[in-house]
Amino acid sequence: AMAAQKEFDAALYTLSTVPDVCKECFDKATDMIPSVFKSKLDNECGENLAAAEAAWAERNASLAAEYLSYITSDTKCYSDAVKLRNSIASKLDEIDKREWDLKVKKEYDLKAKEIEAARAVGVAYGQNQQPINITYKTLW
Repeated sequence: AMAAQKEFDAALYTLSTVPDVCKECFDKATDMIPSVFKSKLDNECGENLAAAEAAWAERNASLAAEYLSYITSDTKCYSDAVKLRNSIASKLDEIDKREWDLKVKKEYDLKAKEIEAARAVGVAYGQNQQPINITYKTLW
């Protein structure tokens, strides 16, 4: 009943405190512990997956990754957690690639602007030069 109400820790405690005086009750309680524990792990998996999805919806990849790290491979939502992790990884790769391309483009544009500015300075300097009249006199 406690496990059905998602009070897994209390259920596990109660099951583990059944005395072995009554062999039948002790055996039933001992047999129930693994299934209650599995239910606890599956419930926590669902909670962590939901929290990870909420964190990713806010584009907080590090928090989403933290929640995903609590999900173990023997839970029923593990495959969904892997799908979310892969989705986040691909989006981050895409974002990183765009940021890299943007950085390279900015550096290229900056280099082109530096060259253009240097060219403009050279042209302006050349336009402001006075013509030089050199008269060659040969004295023979």
